[in-house]
Amino acid sequence: MKKNAWLWGIVVVIIVLLIISARSQKESGSNESGDTIKIGALLSLTGGASAWGENAKKGIELATQELNASGGIDGKQIEMIYEDTASDPKQTVSVFQKSVNVDRVTAIIGPLNQTETASVIPLIEQTKIPSVAPGFLPIQDRKDLSNPLLVWTDAESEA
Repeated sequence: MKKNAWLWGIVVVIIVLLIISARSQKESGSNESGDTIKIGALLSLTGGASAWGENAKKGIELATQELNASGGIDGKQIEMIYEDTASDPKQTVSVFQKSVNVDRVTAIIGPLNQTETASVIPLIEQTKIPSVAPGFLPIQDRKDLSNPLLVWTDAESEA
């Protein structure tokens, strides 16, 4: 189980980094500053899904350490900014807004569960912040299946 969480974290970070790389090549006023790229991680660190959130954090930390040790992305180090969603959709909206407006992240990993993800879909579309939501959300609850800013998981392909 722990091995899967670490692997998941590594996969998520790689996907986010690919999105950031593509985005930074297309846009010139990104939120990257100096020698760092800020990425927000909206994780359930408390509440009902805290076990999953803590494992995801460990995986993301490992992947970030390995990436930074190998020189980062185009010489820039990754700075992860962790926010606790408290397994609550309202809290998720608050920490998403803080990540974007205060921390000025370039991309977001999370949220981890479907109710949290559903709560920030309008914000992802509005802010245009690339996001990877590793939690499953049923197809009927997805507003825009073609949204290139939000990477979904699919239960059938993961089975």
